[in-house]
Amino acid sequence: LSDGDTGYHIRAGEFIIQARMVPKTDIFSLWMPALSWTAHEWLSEVLMAVVHHHAGLIGIVVLFSLTIATTHVLLFRMLRGDSQDILMTVLLTVVAATTSSIHWLARPHIFSLLLTVIWYSVLNRFQYRNKNQLFILPFLMLLWVNLHGGYIFGLMLLLVYLLGNLTGLCFSEKSGSHEHIYKLKSLVTIFAACLLVSLCNPQGYRLLFFPFALSS
Repeated sequence: LSDGDTGYHIRAGEFIIQARMVPKTDIFSLWMPALSWTAHEWLSEVLMAVVHHHAGLIGIVVLFSLTIATTHVLLFRMLRGDSQDILMTVLLTVVAATTSSIHWLARPHIFSLLLTVIWYSVLNRFQYRNKNQLFILPFLMLLWVNLHGGYIFGLMLLLVYLLGNLTGLCFSEKSGSHEHIYKLKSLVTIFAACLLVSLCNPQGYRLLFFPFALSS
């Protein structure tokens, strides 16, 4: 709770619930004119408001603590599935936890940490274990795009796997090209589906440009 935005997100969620609308201008400015506001975390804010209403700040702490813990448990399980070296798996998980700990705050970006691990796990199983669970990704995208602007990392990861398979196709022999073609078709289809689903948010297509506008 060391970040002041926790309270701001709770109040924004309460406003959304009470007004039954997602604000497009700053609702907190008293003296300034209404400034444009991209509410890319509106669903997280509603969730935080509901938890706060029923369990106060303790509930908020428990919610984000469980999310952080679940993220690293899933990361450990994913790494463990790819390696028999448990010491290395533990070490990598500890490193990930340590380096991300500066971001362990009661804010919506924590949901992006969890969804990134899940997203990567689905892609990894598809690429290296031939377990096709890609159909899950559009549903995750629908949730992610309304929880936090970090959804853009999901689309970027899909592009990474797409380019990887395209490179593999260019340099593979004919006997191995069928596998790369199959994976390319699957990934292109899912990428298109996720891109379309990402438009299902209060900002529409404008939210696709928001992460880049913010970083600039």
